[in-house]
Amino acid sequence: MYVSRRQLDRAFGGGPSVAEALARRRLRQVVAIAAHNPTISMSEIATRCGYGTYETFRAQCHKYLRCSPRDARRARMVALSAAQERVLAA
Repeated sequence: MYVSRRQLDRAFGGGPSVAEALARRRLRQVVAIAAHNPTISMSEIATRCGYGTYETFRAQCHKYLRCSPRDARRARMVALSAAQERVLAA
């Protein structure tokens, strides 16, 4: 992108930081993949999505989603199921 980190941080001024935006995006990715693949362990999915440790993923899950990874997966699965039911009913 040919932009320094400082310039990028300034562009994100007034909102979440670059690091926080990336952390939230990665977290959404892990939860979405986990919901579509319930037989794969959360730690394996977190590692594949770039988390160094499961503990880091778990801590971000609690920080940003205010729930455990298992509860986040379950909530996303319920949302997917409800969406599928709406599509089938239409």
